[in-house]
Amino acid sequence: MVFPGSLSSGCNRCRKRKIKCDGRRPACRRCELYRTTCPGYERPLVVRFHAGLRGGVSRDPVVGASSQPHHLIRRLSLLVNSNPTRQPQPSFEEESIMYFMHEHCVQPGPDAVRGHLDFLQDMYQASNHDSCLRQATLATAYMSLSRHYKSSTLYLTARLHYGAALRAINRDLSASPKALKDEMLASIMILGMMEDIDCEGPKAKTIHMRGISKLYDVIGHRLLSNIGESSLNSWIFSELQVLSFTGHNDLDCLAIPNANLNTSNATVRTGIVVTRINQFSRLAKHITVPEEVGGRDHQRDQLLSAMRQAIDIQLEAAQVAGSLLSPWRPQETTGKRHANAESSPLFNYTSRWAACVDSLFDVALILFFSRFLSCCRALLQLDSSIGQSAPETRLAETWMPLAEAQLRRLAQVLCATMPYMMGEVDEQGTPLTEPQQKAVVMYHLVWPLAIVIANPQSTSQQVEDCQARLNWIRDRHGIKLASAAPDLAKDMMA
Repeated sequence: MVFPGSLSSGCNRCRKRKIKCDGRRPACRRCELYRTTCPGYERPLVVRFHAGLRGGVSRDPVVGASSQPHHLIRRLSLLVNSNPTRQPQPSFEEESIMYFMHEHCVQPGPDAVRGHLDFLQDMYQASNHDSCLRQATLATAYMSLSRHYKSSTLYLTARLHYGAALRAINRDLSASPKALKDEMLASIMILGMMEDIDCEGPKAKTIHMRGISKLYDVIGHRLLSNIGESSLNSWIFSELQVLSFTGHNDLDCLAIPNANLNTSNATVRTGIVVTRINQFSRLAKHITVPEEVGGRDHQRDQLLSAMRQAIDIQLEAAQVAGSLLSPWRPQETTGKRHANAESSPLFNYTSRWAACVDSLFDVALILFFSRFLSCCRALLQLDSSIGQSAPETRLAETWMPLAEAQLRRLAQVLCATMPYMMGEVDEQGTPLTEPQQKAVVMYHLVWPLAIVIANPQSTSQQVEDCQARLNWIRDRHGIKLASAAPDLAKDMMA
């Protein structure tokens, strides 16, 4: 019995093709390059048996030595000739789930600061192995970890779980089409999140969000009626608002219900304002196009009605902003300024997640003042074309610079808060040697950065800085939505 030497260190695929393999685990570089599943590695210890000595020279057996038992030779030959079993490959399921929950789950904070995906851990542990929630969470978790490790093997695994999640959702919908469970809604939202990370365009996520909207329409549900009950409801509300802004479609589930709402809740009050801003934006986009209105007098009446509505929205937004608790208000830093800041102060909050949530409200305000400014310009252009100067015309001339000033202020606040939200400085504005960043904040900063880029009142320096940050989020965290968001934001503000 002799040891023939070390075997090839390549995977089974490379050994079969007789090409060089780097032997990397869990998958070799060639398999990742060609996006194929690496079959793994086999390391059998080959043992050879020789009946005689080298050279064929026979010798007499040693006196007193007994021959090997035949049953032992038969067992060893079966061991050598049988197909060796594959070595167990490392499972990244637990690591991907832990990474995803650490990077994307935020627990509720003090003073009514809601969390994000804080329900996921308990819901995931209570779900069945073949449930839609488990498959959707695994798909997005593997996708997030594949971006972190730059691994195509994890990417392919994520896509496999994505298909399983879609089949599970269709199965549950076929079983009970009118029963909306939080598990199913969370699964669809998590799949939409995966589409943002690995999107080739907004169409795929739009299908998921429209599916949720249709499910709500079937049961006649209005999101504002329970938006403050859980972070899942507020998350769905925010994403459907983005869908409505980008698609300019009126979603019935976002309508303000006739029933009395709990306006003492800050989330409910903010949701009402954002809903009215959305309704006003769709109306303003329609009436500022003369071809779609029909008649100058009719267009002028609609413009005046929309501008009165905008004044009411502005007053309501100011009341909501004034009643917010301190965690939702930006505070000017008192310490050292950021190295890239020239003369503008930096702003911070009690937490980076609170700052991120407040930045989304600033995005809605930018869209509002942009549409309000377009209404004022359309009214001035209409009155000048007919040679008319009415009191409403002079009011529009007064409101225009105020709206432009608000757009500049909001862009400045967002840009001054970015260093803190992206973990470059601490609460006192002191630069950190190691940035404190979480993927959930980077994911939610895509739209604020894109809106500042599309804002016509933003300075060239602000646009350049936000574009650089957006490119960094795309390259560092692999969120492909960062590439498409600026063009989508320009369409929203066009």
